[in-house]
Amino acid sequence: MIKILIKRFIKDDDFSKQINRQKAGYLTSVIGIILNIFLFLLKFFLGTITNSLAVISDGFNNLSDSLSNVITIFSYKVANRKADKEHPYGHGRFEYISTLVISFIIIYVGLQLLLSAVDKIRNPEAVEYNIVAIILLVVSIVIKLWMAYLNFDLGKKTDSAIMLAAAKDYSNDCLSTAATIASLIVAKFTSFPVDGILSLIVSGLILYSGYQLVSDMVNKLIGKQADEEVIQKLVACVTAHEKVLGVHDIMVHNYGPTVNIASLHCEVSSDENFLEIHDIIDNIEKEVFTKLNIFLTIHMDPIELNNDVVNQLRQQIKTILKKLDPRLTFHDFRMVSGKTHTNLIFDVVTPFDFKYNDEEIKQYISNQINQNSASNYYLVINFDRE
Repeated sequence: MIKILIKRFIKDDDFSKQINRQKAGYLTSVIGIILNIFLFLLKFFLGTITNSLAVISDGFNNLSDSLSNVITIFSYKVANRKADKEHPYGHGRFEYISTLVISFIIIYVGLQLLLSAVDKIRNPEAVEYNIVAIILLVVSIVIKLWMAYLNFDLGKKTDSAIMLAAAKDYSNDCLSTAATIASLIVAKFTSFPVDGILSLIVSGLILYSGYQLVSDMVNKLIGKQADEEVIQKLVACVTAHEKVLGVHDIMVHNYGPTVNIASLHCEVSSDENFLEIHDIIDNIEKEVFTKLNIFLTIHMDPIELNNDVVNQLRQQIKTILKKLDPRLTFHDFRMVSGKTHTNLIFDVVTPFDFKYNDEEIKQYISNQINQNSASNYYLVINFDRE
């Protein structure tokens, strides 16, 4: 069924295309609006005849989902606008903003259900057992599971935060409806306010889900570290070229699911023909965009390889840093000799949680490198964070 729908509305399966992402978003949203309104009307009717707050609350949760679907349609329309003078990197982050709005709606529904559940516990009312209502609620779970799978499948293919959020929300709905069914069944055997208690539990799950979405979207809007998998693919693509000796200072910026901009420093031998290396670097940038859809800018760092003294000192620095902490790395190493001392210039990369400060690290390296050495080495270190 899902494959038929996708083939019907999306002619090819290249979901990196903006038009296909937009079509996928419209498809899931229109289906969501229709089915969520249907489920709201069904559950409102069932809740009325069974006098169950859990059923009615579950229905209003579905109604809020349909509102989220409307926001999703608007989001894709704005997010897919072309870049302009005010927004040179496009409008892709609007998708994160829309997901944030949806998460606030989820939290609002959770709070409303929480208040209703507390009132229901304090002022319990009899819930009527109804086998027809239970059967129809089971059907609603099946529908929601199908909707969750549709959004998860297309959300993964299109890297859509909104569709993945919807999939999580629909999965929570299944749990909520299952709790509602349990309250109807248990109500047949006891007058205990199970309806209110289960509604309280469900409200907590909804609130937690909303909190997770808010946290995730705020991180994306502020700017979080790129996925390790993306970094590994980027490094592998660049270092696959034999003239590239190493990379460092990697920065990846995300301006929406389809717009990634990165920069890095690329180490090459100082003995190479730089016109030839420049041509290779240009080709690497084009290759990265073709393979990974990342706009890459590369800065070349020439390093001296045929100087025995430099090579020996470079190895010493590597050993010293590894002794202090295996996580420490360095790059851009060069030596400038003078009459009274020799400058060793390089960058050290430290973890954010490193226990020593920059000055302590510098002092440690200086003590180690000058120990038992006839030369007077002065360290010029620039500290980077991992």
